[in-house]
Amino acid sequence: MAIRFTLLPLFSLVVVSSSGQNFVPNYSFEDHSSCPSLFNQITLSTSWNKSLVNNVAPHHVDYIHTCGSNDFMAPNGFWGFQAPATGQALAAISTKSPLAPNYRENIYAQLIAPLTPGEFYTLSMKMSHTDLTAGATDNLGIRLSTTTDFPIDNFSHLHATSVMSDDVNWVTLSGSIIADSAYAYVGVGNFYTDVNTTAITVCSSCPYVHNEYYIDDICILPHTKNGDPVYCDVAFDPLSTWLDALEDLAVTVQPTLVDASTSNILIRSNNSAPLQLTLVDELGRAIEQAVSIGANGSTTLDVSHLANGTYTLVVKGSAGAMKGVKLLILR
Repeated sequence: MAIRFTLLPLFSLVVVSSSGQNFVPNYSFEDHSSCPSLFNQITLSTSWNKSLVNNVAPHHVDYIHTCGSNDFMAPNGFWGFQAPATGQALAAISTKSPLAPNYRENIYAQLIAPLTPGEFYTLSMKMSHTDLTAGATDNLGIRLSTTTDFPIDNFSHLHATSVMSDDVNWVTLSGSIIADSAYAYVGVGNFYTDVNTTAITVCSSCPYVHNEYYIDDICILPHTKNGDPVYCDVAFDPLSTWLDALEDLAVTVQPTLVDASTSNILIRSNNSAPLQLTLVDELGRAIEQAVSIGANGSTTLDVSHLANGTYTLVVKGSAGAMKGVKLLILR
């Protein structure tokens, strides 16, 4: 069962079924420039960078993917067994090391768009303690910044207030904030000093002395218009709750259930202005080049080459409203 920690006691945190656009790019580490084969290759995961604050050689931040080799092929990574929470990839970071004072393996990425000051957001991430490391700590969490600097100065926007030692399940950490700046970057890790971090031994027989964690599904989502927080409990939902919803997007898609007898789907627009169409997979990755459909126009989309699964046709109007139509391919 996922455990949530509330950062601010502003709301009763309740999971809702819809969500807006995740501000974190490549939030489950799926997209990559090449497959990992060595230590310290987190930058192979598109958009992610290693924070150099208190990160010293020969330590590292690791990227693990099902396409990886050696000790970097999920689910059997160097630090132990763990299947990704979503998709095929995950990252491994250390929250503290007995080998160097205040050593950290924090990572960061630039957000898709800056946050809006004064607006409510839900922050969430998934973590699992690695089963081959002896130590576990508290304080693993999320920090926002207007720059790429993420100091170790006892501050974060969300962090685990108890020692996280579950090495079997993915534990969800989440909370709500009011953005007080136009934050443009998200950092993940432990931003607290050793003095302010609790570390305990949870596996005295484990071969590695680090306090190592697998992380996945880093999410920053805007609250719905009625003030409810939302969570990244599903891979991607393009049904926007924060863009202008006054624009009525009248689109029909036939069929939405694709079987072996279907190669193309028909898309018709009853809108007086052009629309932009993008087909995305379950992780929110565009798998077809975006196309435009004219006012009151129609087009066909070839789906014969797509693997079985659930896809979303994202429809975007000229005023910025978005609509998602689910497609199920089952041949």
